[in-house]
Amino acid sequence: MTGEKGVSPIVGEILIISITFILTIIVLHYGFESLSGIQSGNIYLNGYVEHNVNETVISITSGTVPPPFSIEIIKGTNISMVNIYNFQKNIYNITLGGINFTIELKNYVNSNKLTAGDSIIIKGSSQNYISGSTFNIIYENRIIYQTTL
Repeated sequence: MTGEKGVSPIVGEILIISITFILTIIVLHYGFESLSGIQSGNIYLNGYVEHNVNETVISITSGTVPPPFSIEIIKGTNISMVNIYNFQKNIYNITLGGINFTIELKNYVNSNKLTAGDSIIIKGSSQNYISGSTFNIIYENRIIYQTTL
């Protein structure tokens, strides 16, 4: 020892390895959590949109979501949201930008979940207004389905 001060190289290496290990665990934990978030419990939806004269139909082709979930429509700065707690009620009235619409849930397959084969129908006289809107289905604060109407 010639009077050198500081941390020995072994302590420095142990410190670097420890920090790297801790950061790796954190990244893996939150990385897997975010990757499996929407898919956990098979909570996801896929579908397509059809436009008819006085209605827009969102047909679910795969996936499933149990209540409670929310349906959200965004047009510019206007947002309208409906919370679905069960399927005993299947018609909901919404207002988007001062224009009234009706959302109807057609639950054909499983009476307690929204699943493949089911439809969401948006009815209203002004389908031109709703065209181009963003349509989201939200489950546990995550968007599990998003499309443009």
